[in-house]
Amino acid sequence: MSNPNPPDNGKVQYMLNGIRFGANTNMPVSKAEIQPWNVNNQDFQIIRTDEVRFGLDNLVPAPIVFTMAVLNNWQLESIPGEGVVPDSFLYQARSLLGQLANAWKSTDVRRTWGAMVCLSFVDPDGTTRRVYGRPGKFQHGTVEQKEWVDVQAEFRRADTNAYDDRETVVELLSNDNPVVIFRDRGDAPAWFRLLIYGPITHPIITIGNVQVELAIDIPSNTVLECSSYPWMRRIVDSNNINWRAALIGDSQYLDQCQIPAGQDVICRWTDENVNTWTELPSGAFFQNPDFLDMFAMTSNWHTLAGTPIWGFSPLSGGYLHAPFGITAITDINNAFTTPDQYVQATIACIYEGRSTIVFKSAIDMSSFVGAQIVKTRGLSEILGDPTPNDKLRIVVGAGYNSVSTVFEYAVPSPGLFEGQNVAILYNSITGYYELFWEGNVCGVWNGPGVVSDANMTQGFVLNEDNDVLKLGVGLNNLVAYDYNWNPPTPPADPNDMSQRVFLYWRDAWSIE
Repeated sequence: MSNPNPPDNGKVQYMLNGIRFGANTNMPVSKAEIQPWNVNNQDFQIIRTDEVRFGLDNLVPAPIVFTMAVLNNWQLESIPGEGVVPDSFLYQARSLLGQLANAWKSTDVRRTWGAMVCLSFVDPDGTTRRVYGRPGKFQHGTVEQKEWVDVQAEFRRADTNAYDDRETVVELLSNDNPVVIFRDRGDAPAWFRLLIYGPITHPIITIGNVQVELAIDIPSNTVLECSSYPWMRRIVDSNNINWRAALIGDSQYLDQCQIPAGQDVICRWTDENVNTWTELPSGAFFQNPDFLDMFAMTSNWHTLAGTPIWGFSPLSGGYLHAPFGITAITDINNAFTTPDQYVQATIACIYEGRSTIVFKSAIDMSSFVGAQIVKTRGLSEILGDPTPNDKLRIVVGAGYNSVSTVFEYAVPSPGLFEGQNVAILYNSITGYYELFWEGNVCGVWNGPGVVSDANMTQGFVLNEDNDVLKLGVGLNNLVAYDYNWNPPTPPADPNDMSQRVFLYWRDAWSIE
Protein backbone atom coordinates (compact mmCIF):
# COMPACT_ATOMS: atom_id res chain seq x y z
CA MET A 1 0.00 0.00 0.00
CA SER A 2 1.10 3.58 -0.51
CA ASN A 3 2.58 5.77 2.19
CA PRO A 4 -0.39 7.59 3.79
CA ASN A 5 1.81 10.60 4.58
CA PRO A 6 4.30 11.14 1.75
CA PRO A 7 6.67 14.09 2.17
CA ASP A 8 5.40 17.33 0.70
CA ASN A 9 7.64 19.30 -1.60
CA GLY A 10 6.69 22.64 -0.10
CA LYS A 11 4.86 25.50 -1.81
CA VAL A 12 5.83 26.03 -5.46
CA GLN A 13 8.41 23.27 -5.31
CA TYR A 14 8.99 20.52 -7.83
CA MET A 15 10.81 17.20 -7.68
CA LEU A 16 12.13 15.01 -10.50
CA ASN A 17 14.22 11.89 -9.98
CA GLY A 18 14.93 12.91 -6.39
CA ILE A 19 16.09 16.46 -7.27
CA ARG A 20 14.10 19.30 -5.70
CA PHE A 21 13.89 22.65 -7.40
CA GLY A 22 11.75 25.74 -7.03
CA ALA A 23 11.04 27.86 -3.94
CA ASN A 24 13.41 27.57 -0.95
CA THR A 25 16.00 25.59 -2.91
CA ASN A 26 19.26 26.47 -4.66
CA MET A 27 17.43 26.05 -7.99
CA PRO A 28 14.64 28.69 -8.03
CA VAL A 29 12.09 28.58 -10.86
CA SER A 30 11.12 31.90 -12.42
CA LYS A 31 8.52 30.46 -14.81
CA ALA A 32 6.80 27.13 -15.43
CA GLU A 33 5.10 27.43 -18.82
CA ILE A 34 2.43 24.83 -19.55
CA GLN A 35 2.32 24.44 -23.30
CA PRO A 36 -1.14 24.03 -24.91
CA TRP A 37 -2.04 20.53 -26.03
CA ASN A 38 -2.50 19.87 -29.71
CA VAL A 39 -5.44 18.11 -31.35
CA ASN A 40 -4.69 15.22 -33.67
CA ASN A 41 -7.87 15.58 -35.69
CA GLN A 42 -9.39 13.18 -38.17
CA ASP A 43 -11.26 15.79 -40.19
CA PHE A 44 -11.85 15.17 -43.87
CA GLN A 45 -13.45 17.11 -46.67
CA ILE A 46 -16.73 15.69 -47.95
CA ILE A 47 -16.35 15.10 -51.67
CA ARG A 48 -17.91 17.77 -53.88
CA THR A 49 -19.18 19.82 -50.94
CA ASP A 50 -18.07 22.79 -48.87
CA GLU A 51 -18.35 20.76 -45.67
CA VAL A 52 -15.96 19.01 -43.34
CA ARG A 53 -16.77 15.74 -41.56
CA PHE A 54 -15.31 15.41 -38.07
CA GLY A 55 -13.85 12.08 -36.99
CA LEU A 56 -12.34 10.71 -33.79
CA ASP A 57 -9.96 13.35 -32.42
CA ASN A 58 -7.08 12.71 -30.03
CA LEU A 59 -5.28 15.11 -27.72
CA VAL A 60 -1.52 15.37 -28.06
CA PRO A 61 0.06 16.47 -24.75
CA ALA A 62 2.62 19.26 -25.00
CA PRO A 63 5.61 19.75 -22.68
CA ILE A 64 5.98 21.89 -19.59
CA VAL A 65 8.92 24.30 -19.96
CA PHE A 66 10.81 25.46 -16.85
CA THR A 67 12.90 28.59 -16.73
CA MET A 68 15.14 28.43 -13.68
CA ALA A 69 18.52 29.27 -12.25
CA VAL A 70 21.06 27.12 -10.44
CA LEU A 71 22.90 29.02 -7.71
CA ASN A 72 26.65 28.78 -8.18
CA ASN A 73 28.82 29.40 -5.10
CA TRP A 74 32.31 30.82 -5.52
CA GLN A 75 34.71 32.15 -2.93
CA LEU A 76 35.11 35.89 -3.31
CA GLU A 77 38.72 37.10 -3.54
CA SER A 78 38.09 39.93 -1.08
CA ILE A 79 37.52 37.53 1.81
CA PRO A 80 40.58 37.22 4.09
CA GLY A 81 42.48 33.96 4.05
CA GLU A 82 41.20 33.02 7.50
CA GLY A 83 37.70 32.67 6.10
CA VAL A 84 38.52 30.31 3.26
CA VAL A 85 35.49 28.19 2.36
CA PRO A 86 36.32 24.47 2.15
CA ASP A 87 36.63 23.18 -1.40
CA SER A 88 34.26 20.32 -0.59
CA PHE A 89 31.48 22.80 0.16
CA LEU A 90 32.12 24.80 -2.96
CA TYR A 91 32.23 21.66 -5.08
CA GLN A 92 28.95 20.46 -3.64
CA ALA A 93 27.31 23.76 -4.54
CA ARG A 94 28.82 23.88 -8.03
CA SER A 95 27.79 20.26 -8.68
CA LEU A 96 24.05 21.13 -8.47
CA LEU A 97 23.94 21.90 -12.18
CA GLY A 98 25.37 18.48 -12.97
CA GLN A 99 22.90 16.78 -10.66
CA LEU A 100 20.01 18.57 -12.34
CA ALA A 101 21.35 17.67 -15.79
CA ASN A 102 21.67 14.00 -14.82
CA ALA A 103 18.11 14.01 -13.49
CA TRP A 104 16.95 15.40 -16.83
CA LYS A 105 18.93 12.85 -18.83
CA SER A 106 17.04 10.12 -16.95
CA THR A 107 19.14 7.46 -18.68
CA ASP A 108 17.47 4.36 -17.22
CA VAL A 109 13.99 5.54 -18.11
CA ARG A 110 14.65 6.70 -21.66
CA ARG A 111 16.30 3.36 -22.46
CA THR A 112 13.27 1.38 -21.25
CA TRP A 113 10.32 0.94 -23.59
CA GLY A 114 7.22 2.67 -22.25
CA ALA A 115 8.82 3.74 -18.96
CA MET A 116 7.95 7.12 -17.45
CA VAL A 117 8.93 9.25 -14.48
CA CYS A 118 6.74 11.50 -12.38
CA LEU A 119 7.27 15.21 -11.91
CA SER A 120 5.71 16.08 -8.56
CA PHE A 121 4.64 19.51 -7.38
CA VAL A 122 2.48 21.19 -4.74
CA ASP A 123 -0.63 23.03 -5.88
CA PRO A 124 -1.94 26.24 -4.22
CA ASP A 125 -4.12 24.36 -1.69
CA GLY A 126 -1.15 22.31 -0.47
CA THR A 127 -1.98 19.06 -2.30
CA THR A 128 1.03 17.23 -3.68
CA ARG A 129 0.31 16.12 -7.23
CA ARG A 130 2.27 14.58 -10.07
CA VAL A 131 2.49 14.66 -13.84
CA TYR A 132 3.80 11.64 -15.76
CA GLY A 133 6.09 11.66 -18.76
CA ARG A 134 9.78 11.96 -19.60
CA PRO A 135 12.33 14.79 -19.40
CA GLY A 136 12.99 16.54 -22.67
CA LYS A 137 15.40 19.25 -23.81
CA PHE A 138 17.82 20.74 -21.29
CA GLN A 139 19.72 23.96 -21.92
CA HIS A 140 22.03 25.88 -19.60
CA GLY A 141 24.20 28.96 -19.81
CA THR A 142 27.96 29.09 -19.51
CA VAL A 143 29.42 28.15 -16.14
CA GLU A 144 31.34 31.21 -15.05
CA GLN A 145 32.39 32.70 -11.77
CA LYS A 146 29.02 34.30 -11.08
CA GLU A 147 26.10 33.80 -8.74
CA TRP A 148 23.92 31.57 -10.92
CA VAL A 149 23.62 29.66 -14.17
CA ASP A 150 20.49 30.10 -16.31
CA VAL A 151 18.67 26.88 -17.20
CA GLN A 152 15.72 26.05 -19.42
CA ALA A 153 14.33 22.51 -19.31
CA GLU A 154 11.23 20.82 -20.66
CA PHE A 155 9.19 17.90 -19.40
CA ARG A 156 7.33 15.86 -22.03
CA ARG A 157 3.96 14.92 -20.65
CA ALA A 158 2.32 11.55 -21.22
CA ASP A 159 -1.23 12.92 -21.00
CA THR A 160 -3.13 16.08 -20.15
CA ASN A 161 -3.96 15.27 -16.50
CA ALA A 162 -2.31 15.70 -13.12
CA TYR A 163 -2.61 13.01 -10.43
CA ASP A 164 -2.72 12.86 -6.66
CA ASP A 165 0.57 11.89 -5.05
CA ARG A 166 -1.33 9.58 -2.71
CA GLU A 167 -3.06 6.40 -3.77
CA THR A 168 -6.48 5.71 -2.29
CA VAL A 169 -7.30 2.07 -1.52
CA VAL A 170 -10.45 0.13 -0.59
CA GLU A 171 -10.90 -3.60 -0.07
CA LEU A 172 -13.60 -5.50 -1.96
CA LEU A 173 -14.97 -8.60 -0.25
CA SER A 174 -16.02 -11.62 -2.30
CA ASN A 175 -19.75 -11.62 -3.17
CA ASP A 176 -20.37 -8.92 -0.58
CA ASN A 177 -22.78 -6.11 -1.34
CA PRO A 178 -21.17 -3.33 -3.36
CA VAL A 179 -18.88 -0.68 -1.96
CA VAL A 180 -19.93 2.80 -3.07
CA ILE A 181 -17.10 5.25 -3.62
CA PHE A 182 -17.44 8.93 -4.42
CA ARG A 183 -14.43 10.83 -5.72
CA ASP A 184 -14.72 14.35 -4.31
CA ARG A 185 -11.10 15.16 -5.18
CA GLY A 186 -10.21 15.91 -8.76
CA ASP A 187 -12.42 16.58 -11.76
CA ALA A 188 -11.06 14.12 -14.33
CA PRO A 189 -11.63 10.35 -14.66
CA ALA A 190 -9.05 8.43 -12.61
CA TRP A 191 -7.21 5.30 -13.69
CA PHE A 192 -7.19 2.42 -11.23
CA ARG A 193 -5.43 -0.84 -10.46
CA LEU A 194 -6.45 -4.04 -8.73
CA LEU A 195 -4.29 -6.26 -6.53
CA ILE A 196 -5.75 -9.77 -6.41
CA TYR A 197 -4.32 -12.25 -3.91
CA GLY A 198 -4.78 -15.96 -4.61
CA PRO A 199 -6.16 -18.51 -4.41
CA ILE A 200 -9.00 -17.05 -6.51
CA THR A 201 -10.85 -18.60 -9.44
CA HIS A 202 -12.30 -16.50 -12.28
CA PRO A 203 -12.86 -13.19 -10.46
CA ILE A 204 -15.40 -10.70 -11.86
CA ILE A 205 -14.86 -7.18 -10.56
CA THR A 206 -17.28 -4.34 -11.27
CA ILE A 207 -16.02 -0.76 -11.04
CA GLY A 208 -18.92 1.48 -12.08
CA ASN A 209 -19.56 0.91 -15.79
CA VAL A 210 -16.38 -1.15 -16.12
CA GLN A 211 -16.29 -4.90 -15.62
CA VAL A 212 -12.92 -6.61 -15.16
CA GLU A 213 -13.40 -10.35 -15.71
CA LEU A 214 -10.31 -12.57 -15.61
CA ALA A 215 -10.50 -16.11 -16.98
CA ILE A 216 -7.71 -17.35 -14.75
CA ASP A 217 -7.10 -19.36 -11.59
CA ILE A 218 -4.75 -17.39 -9.36
CA PRO A 219 -2.88 -19.90 -7.14
CA SER A 220 -1.97 -19.52 -3.48
CA ASN A 221 0.99 -17.28 -2.59
CA THR A 222 0.51 -15.36 -5.83
CA VAL A 223 -0.66 -11.80 -6.29
CA LEU A 224 -1.90 -10.49 -9.64
CA GLU A 225 -1.91 -6.82 -10.57
CA CYS A 226 -4.38 -5.53 -13.14
CA SER A 227 -3.47 -1.89 -13.76
CA SER A 228 -4.93 0.68 -16.13
CA TYR A 229 -2.42 3.34 -15.05
CA PRO A 230 -0.87 4.64 -18.30
CA TRP A 231 2.57 4.61 -16.69
CA MET A 232 2.23 0.92 -15.69
CA ARG A 233 -0.59 -0.53 -17.79
CA ARG A 234 -0.38 -4.30 -17.45
CA ILE A 235 -1.84 -7.53 -16.10
CA VAL A 236 1.03 -9.41 -14.48
CA ASP A 237 1.44 -11.65 -11.44
CA SER A 238 4.17 -11.93 -8.83
CA ASN A 239 5.80 -14.70 -10.89
CA ASN A 240 6.30 -12.20 -13.75
CA ILE A 241 3.73 -13.95 -15.95
CA ASN A 242 1.76 -11.70 -18.30
CA TRP A 243 -1.98 -12.45 -18.21
CA ARG A 244 -3.19 -9.78 -20.64
CA ALA A 245 -5.07 -12.36 -22.70
CA ALA A 246 -7.03 -13.46 -19.62
CA LEU A 247 -9.07 -10.23 -19.59
CA ILE A 248 -12.49 -11.11 -21.00
CA GLY A 249 -16.05 -9.90 -20.56
CA ASP A 250 -17.46 -6.46 -21.28
CA SER A 251 -14.28 -4.43 -20.67
CA GLN A 252 -11.49 -5.96 -22.69
CA TYR A 253 -9.28 -2.89 -22.96
CA LEU A 254 -7.36 -1.44 -20.04
CA ASP A 255 -7.50 2.08 -21.51
CA GLN A 256 -11.26 2.00 -20.82
CA CYS A 257 -10.83 1.32 -17.11
CA GLN A 258 -11.46 4.58 -15.27
CA ILE A 259 -13.36 5.87 -12.23
CA PRO A 260 -15.42 9.01 -12.95
CA ALA A 261 -15.32 12.02 -10.64
CA GLY A 262 -18.21 13.52 -8.71
CA GLN A 263 -20.64 10.60 -8.77
CA ASP A 264 -21.37 7.40 -6.89
CA VAL A 265 -19.41 4.46 -8.30
CA ILE A 266 -20.41 0.90 -7.46
CA CYS A 267 -17.47 -1.45 -6.78
CA ARG A 268 -17.85 -5.18 -6.23
CA TRP A 269 -15.99 -8.49 -6.54
CA THR A 270 -18.27 -11.39 -7.50
CA ASP A 271 -18.25 -14.71 -9.29
CA GLU A 272 -20.32 -16.15 -12.11
CA ASN A 273 -23.31 -16.80 -9.82
CA VAL A 274 -23.81 -13.16 -8.75
CA ASN A 275 -24.40 -10.19 -11.03
CA THR A 276 -23.73 -6.45 -10.77
CA TRP A 277 -23.98 -3.74 -13.36
CA THR A 278 -24.51 -0.03 -13.86
CA GLU A 279 -26.16 1.59 -16.83
CA LEU A 280 -27.63 4.94 -17.94
CA PRO A 281 -24.50 6.96 -17.11
CA SER A 282 -25.19 10.68 -16.99
CA GLY A 283 -22.15 11.31 -19.19
CA ALA A 284 -23.52 9.26 -22.10
CA PHE A 285 -24.76 12.25 -24.02
CA PHE A 286 -23.75 13.55 -27.43
CA GLN A 287 -24.93 17.08 -27.98
CA ASN A 288 -27.41 17.69 -30.76
CA PRO A 289 -28.30 21.39 -30.77
CA ASP A 290 -31.26 20.98 -33.10
CA PHE A 291 -33.23 18.16 -31.49
CA LEU A 292 -33.23 15.75 -28.57
CA ASP A 293 -30.94 12.76 -29.08
CA MET A 294 -32.71 9.47 -29.54
CA PHE A 295 -32.05 6.81 -26.94
CA ALA A 296 -29.00 5.01 -28.33
CA MET A 297 -28.50 2.06 -25.95
CA THR A 298 -30.14 -0.37 -28.35
CA SER A 299 -27.62 -3.13 -27.61
CA ASN A 300 -28.65 -3.32 -23.93
CA TRP A 301 -32.29 -2.27 -23.98
CA HIS A 302 -35.45 -3.40 -25.71
CA THR A 303 -38.34 -0.98 -26.27
CA LEU A 304 -41.72 -2.54 -25.53
CA ALA A 305 -43.72 0.63 -26.17
CA GLY A 306 -43.24 4.29 -27.05
CA THR A 307 -40.10 6.23 -27.92
CA PRO A 308 -37.41 6.63 -25.27
CA ILE A 309 -35.33 9.80 -25.56
CA TRP A 310 -31.88 10.56 -24.18
CA GLY A 311 -32.01 14.21 -23.08
CA PHE A 312 -29.64 16.57 -21.32
CA SER A 313 -29.74 19.12 -18.52
CA PRO A 314 -26.88 21.24 -17.12
CA LEU A 315 -27.58 19.92 -13.62
CA SER A 316 -28.03 16.21 -14.31
CA GLY A 317 -26.14 15.60 -17.53
CA GLY A 318 -27.75 12.97 -19.74
CA TYR A 319 -30.98 11.30 -18.71
CA LEU A 320 -33.72 9.05 -20.05
CA HIS A 321 -37.28 10.33 -20.50
CA ALA A 322 -40.28 9.99 -22.83
CA PRO A 323 -41.73 13.26 -24.17
CA PHE A 324 -43.93 11.62 -26.82
CA GLY A 325 -46.09 9.37 -24.64
CA ILE A 326 -45.93 6.35 -22.37
CA THR A 327 -42.76 4.32 -22.93
CA ALA A 328 -41.56 0.97 -21.55
CA ILE A 329 -38.08 -0.54 -21.93
CA THR A 330 -36.40 -3.63 -20.51
CA ASP A 331 -32.77 -4.68 -20.27
CA ILE A 332 -32.19 -7.58 -22.66
CA ASN A 333 -28.48 -8.21 -21.93
CA ASN A 334 -28.09 -7.86 -18.18
CA ALA A 335 -30.20 -9.97 -15.84
CA PHE A 336 -30.28 -10.80 -12.16
CA THR A 337 -29.14 -14.31 -11.27
CA THR A 338 -30.80 -14.59 -7.84
CA PRO A 339 -34.27 -13.65 -6.51
CA ASP A 340 -32.72 -11.09 -4.15
CA GLN A 341 -32.55 -7.99 -6.30
CA TYR A 342 -31.68 -4.32 -5.83
CA VAL A 343 -32.12 -1.52 -8.35
CA GLN A 344 -31.52 2.23 -8.02
CA ALA A 345 -31.72 5.27 -10.29
CA THR A 346 -31.27 9.02 -9.95
CA ILE A 347 -33.98 11.61 -10.55
CA ALA A 348 -32.66 13.68 -13.44
CA CYS A 349 -35.35 16.13 -14.53
CA ILE A 350 -38.27 18.03 -13.01
CA TYR A 351 -41.36 17.20 -15.08
CA GLU A 352 -44.70 16.61 -13.42
CA GLY A 353 -46.12 13.10 -13.70
CA ARG A 354 -45.25 9.47 -12.96
CA SER A 355 -42.21 7.29 -13.75
CA THR A 356 -41.45 3.77 -12.49
CA ILE A 357 -38.20 1.91 -11.93
CA VAL A 358 -39.11 -1.70 -12.75
CA PHE A 359 -37.47 -4.83 -11.33
CA LYS A 360 -38.33 -8.49 -10.70
CA SER A 361 -39.92 -8.28 -14.11
CA ALA A 362 -40.68 -10.75 -16.85
CA ILE A 363 -38.92 -9.83 -20.08
CA ASP A 364 -42.20 -8.52 -21.55
CA MET A 365 -43.28 -6.72 -18.33
CA SER A 366 -46.29 -9.01 -17.99
CA SER A 367 -45.48 -9.30 -14.29
CA PHE A 368 -43.26 -6.98 -12.24
CA VAL A 369 -42.75 -4.86 -9.13
CA GLY A 370 -41.53 -1.28 -9.27
CA ALA A 371 -40.67 1.92 -7.44
CA GLN A 372 -42.95 4.64 -8.78
CA ILE A 373 -41.93 8.30 -8.53
CA VAL A 374 -44.75 10.86 -8.54
CA LYS A 375 -44.05 14.55 -9.08
CA THR A 376 -47.00 16.84 -8.45
CA ARG A 377 -45.46 19.98 -9.93
CA GLY A 378 -42.62 20.59 -12.36
CA LEU A 379 -41.95 24.20 -13.31
CA SER A 380 -42.48 25.46 -9.77
CA GLU A 381 -39.44 23.47 -8.67
CA ILE A 382 -37.27 25.57 -10.94
CA LEU A 383 -38.61 28.62 -9.11
CA GLY A 384 -37.77 27.06 -5.75
CA ASP A 385 -41.34 26.43 -4.57
CA PRO A 386 -41.96 23.33 -2.43
CA THR A 387 -43.91 20.39 -3.82
CA PRO A 388 -45.49 18.88 -0.70
CA ASN A 389 -47.60 16.28 -2.49
CA ASP A 390 -44.80 14.26 -4.13
CA LYS A 391 -45.07 10.51 -3.60
CA LEU A 392 -42.93 7.39 -3.72
CA ARG A 393 -44.82 4.14 -4.24
CA ILE A 394 -44.32 0.41 -4.47
CA VAL A 395 -46.42 -0.79 -7.41
CA VAL A 396 -47.11 -4.15 -9.01
CA GLY A 397 -47.84 -4.51 -12.70
CA ALA A 398 -49.56 -6.92 -15.04
CA GLY A 399 -48.26 -4.87 -17.96
CA TYR A 400 -46.48 -1.58 -18.49
CA ASN A 401 -49.86 0.21 -18.64
CA SER A 402 -51.56 -1.80 -15.91
CA VAL A 403 -50.17 -1.07 -12.45
CA SER A 404 -51.64 -0.88 -8.96
CA THR A 405 -50.25 0.75 -5.82
CA VAL A 406 -49.52 -1.47 -2.81
CA PHE A 407 -47.62 1.08 -0.71
CA GLU A 408 -47.35 4.87 -0.78
CA TYR A 409 -44.96 7.23 0.98
CA ALA A 410 -45.69 10.97 1.16
CA VAL A 411 -42.41 12.79 0.58
CA PRO A 412 -42.00 15.60 3.13
CA SER A 413 -41.84 19.21 1.94
CA PRO A 414 -40.06 20.51 -0.09
CA GLY A 415 -40.51 17.31 -2.10
CA LEU A 416 -38.37 15.49 -4.68
CA PHE A 417 -35.50 17.18 -6.51
CA GLU A 418 -32.98 16.41 -9.21
CA GLY A 419 -29.99 14.39 -8.06
CA GLN A 420 -31.89 12.36 -5.46
CA ASN A 421 -31.72 8.55 -5.55
CA VAL A 422 -34.70 6.18 -5.45
CA ALA A 423 -34.22 2.43 -5.01
CA ILE A 424 -36.13 -0.77 -4.29
CA LEU A 425 -34.90 -4.06 -2.81
CA TYR A 426 -36.39 -7.56 -2.49
CA ASN A 427 -35.57 -10.11 0.23
CA SER A 428 -36.62 -13.59 -0.92
CA ILE A 429 -36.11 -14.99 2.59
CA THR A 430 -38.76 -12.76 4.18
CA GLY A 431 -40.72 -11.80 1.09
CA TYR A 432 -40.37 -8.12 1.99
CA TYR A 433 -39.84 -5.26 -0.44
CA GLU A 434 -37.99 -2.19 0.83
CA LEU A 435 -38.34 1.26 -0.77
CA PHE A 436 -35.39 3.67 -0.44
CA TRP A 437 -35.13 7.43 -0.82
CA GLU A 438 -31.68 8.99 -0.62
CA GLY A 439 -30.25 5.78 0.87
CA ASN A 440 -32.81 5.52 3.68
CA VAL A 441 -35.71 3.07 3.92
CA CYS A 442 -38.98 4.96 3.55
CA GLY A 443 -41.34 2.01 3.21
CA VAL A 444 -41.65 -1.78 3.56
CA TRP A 445 -44.23 -4.07 1.95
CA ASN A 446 -44.73 -7.76 2.60
CA GLY A 447 -45.62 -9.26 -0.76
CA PRO A 448 -44.32 -12.85 -1.05
CA GLY A 449 -45.39 -14.65 -4.18
CA VAL A 450 -46.69 -11.53 -5.92
CA VAL A 451 -44.32 -12.16 -8.80
CA SER A 452 -42.28 -15.21 -9.63
CA ASP A 453 -38.75 -15.45 -8.28
CA ALA A 454 -37.82 -16.51 -11.81
CA ASN A 455 -38.37 -12.90 -12.97
CA MET A 456 -34.85 -11.57 -13.53
CA THR A 457 -35.27 -8.44 -15.67
CA GLN A 458 -35.42 -4.75 -14.85
CA GLY A 459 -36.37 -1.66 -16.83
CA PHE A 460 -38.41 1.55 -16.83
CA VAL A 461 -41.91 2.83 -17.51
CA LEU A 462 -41.82 6.54 -18.37
CA ASN A 463 -44.53 9.16 -18.93
CA GLU A 464 -47.13 6.88 -17.34
CA ASP A 465 -49.75 9.60 -17.63
CA ASN A 466 -49.26 9.47 -21.43
CA ASP A 467 -49.38 13.25 -21.45
CA VAL A 468 -46.99 15.64 -23.22
CA LEU A 469 -47.41 18.04 -20.28
CA LYS A 470 -46.90 15.40 -17.56
CA LEU A 471 -43.80 13.56 -18.64
CA GLY A 472 -42.79 12.27 -15.22
CA VAL A 473 -39.23 12.49 -13.94
CA GLY A 474 -36.25 11.56 -16.09
CA LEU A 475 -33.78 8.98 -14.78
CA ASN A 476 -30.09 8.20 -15.06
CA ASN A 477 -27.20 6.48 -13.23
CA LEU A 478 -28.88 3.10 -12.87
CA VAL A 479 -27.34 0.62 -10.42
CA ALA A 480 -28.55 -2.99 -10.26
CA TYR A 481 -27.18 -6.04 -8.46
CA ASP A 482 -28.00 -9.33 -6.80
CA TYR A 483 -28.22 -8.62 -3.08
CA ASN A 484 -26.36 -10.81 -0.57
CA TRP A 485 -28.07 -11.22 2.80
CA ASN A 486 -25.09 -13.09 4.24
CA PRO A 487 -22.10 -10.93 3.31
CA PRO A 488 -18.69 -12.40 4.08
CA THR A 489 -16.59 -11.11 6.92
CA PRO A 490 -12.97 -9.97 6.67
CA PRO A 491 -10.35 -12.56 7.55
CA ALA A 492 -9.72 -13.10 11.26
CA ASP A 493 -6.04 -12.41 10.67
CA PRO A 494 -5.69 -9.01 8.93
CA ASN A 495 -2.21 -10.05 7.80
CA ASP A 496 -3.60 -13.03 5.92
CA MET A 497 -3.74 -11.75 2.33
CA SER A 498 -5.16 -14.88 0.73
CA GLN A 499 -8.37 -14.49 -1.30
CA ARG A 500 -8.46 -10.71 -1.01
CA VAL A 501 -8.94 -7.97 -3.62
CA PHE A 502 -7.87 -4.34 -3.23
CA LEU A 503 -8.81 -1.40 -5.47
CA TYR A 504 -6.33 1.49 -5.82
CA TRP A 505 -6.65 4.78 -7.67
CA ARG A 506 -5.05 8.21 -7.90
CA ASP A 507 -7.45 11.14 -8.07
CA ALA A 508 -7.01 13.10 -11.30
CA TRP A 509 -7.33 16.75 -12.36
CA SER A 510 -7.85 18.09 -15.87
CA ILE A 511 -5.50 21.00 -15.20
CA GLU A 512 -2.33 21.39 -13.17
